[in-house]
Amino acid sequence: MAAFRIENTNVNAPPVNNNDKITLYQTGRYISSNEAVWRMFGFEIHERDPAVIHLAVLLENGQQVFFRNETAIDRAINPPKTTLTEFFELCNRADAFGAFARKLLYSEVPRYFTWA
Repeated sequence: MAAFRIENTNVNAPPVNNNDKITLYQTGRYISSNEAVWRMFGFEIHERDPAVIHLAVLLENGQQVFFRNETAIDRAINPPKTTLTEFFELCNRADAFGAFARKLLYSEVPRYFTWA
């Protein structure tokens, strides 16, 4: 498996964990020589119906957060939304959408709803 990442080479940049197995698993993929040539010529690989969406799976308050010192307090009070936290919000709704969403599995939600 080959993986790449864009890193800040600034000497004042925080150190990067090069052994982050979770991130490598989520971003890693293998492209064969046949697929590489097919993509270079711009041919369609497959239809994207339904679209493939990365669904976050994380521990409570374990989502990745990037912030500056000026925004640290705001990020701690209002953590960013993820597909998982939005799924919970959707299931908590008291309307027909919430009732329908409670009957779905997390992986089935992208067939019927879009993330905004």
